[in-house]
Amino acid sequence: MASSAVNDTFRPIPLLLRGMGCFVFSLFLFLYPQTTRADMLSVETGRGFHRSSHSEIFTLRYHWDAPDLLGLPGHYEALLSGWNGKRRASAVGLARSARWHWSDPWYLSGSAGIAYLDRTTDNLGTRYQMAFHLALGRTFGRWDLSAGYAHFSNGKLLFNWDGPNNGENFITIRLGHLF
Repeated sequence: MASSAVNDTFRPIPLLLRGMGCFVFSLFLFLYPQTTRADMLSVETGRGFHRSSHSEIFTLRYHWDAPDLLGLPGHYEALLSGWNGKRRASAVGLARSARWHWSDPWYLSGSAGIAYLDRTTDNLGTRYQMAFHLALGRTFGRWDLSAGYAHFSNGKLLFNWDGPNNGENFITIRLGHLF
C-alpha cells in the first residue's frame, strides 16, 4: 500500500526536467529554422478539468504541411506532451489537423491522432490513446496564439473497449512560431 502512495505523489523534478528538455529542444529549433522543414513549432500549457483537475499539461507541437483535408488547409503534427498530478503521464503522438480561416487572421483548428503513453493510470487503461485537439486562434505575423481543448482517450465508447477510460481533459493556451 505504501508503494502505491509513493507512485501517486507529485514529483516536480522529473516534470521540470521534461519541461526543460522540451524548452531546450524548441529553442534549438527556433534558432536553427533552416534545419527544420516545420510549418510551425508551438508550446502549449494548460489546466485539467473533470477527472484531470489538479493537473497541468505541457505540450510541444511540431506542424508540417499536408494535403488539404475536407477542403481545408491541412497539417501533420508530432507532439510530445506530459501532465502532472495523481494521474501523471507523458505522451508522444502523431496527428492530422485542419484549419478553417473564417476571417483572416482568425481560425478554428482541429486535430485527431494517436499517442503512446509512458504508463497506464486508473483513468487511462491502455498505453495507446487517441489524441484530440480543438482550438480558436489568431495569427500575428509569424506568431500564432490560440486557446484550445486537448483530450487523450483510448476510444472506449468508439471501440467498445472494456476497462478504465475517462480520458484526460485540458483547457490550454498555445504559442507558435511560423517558419
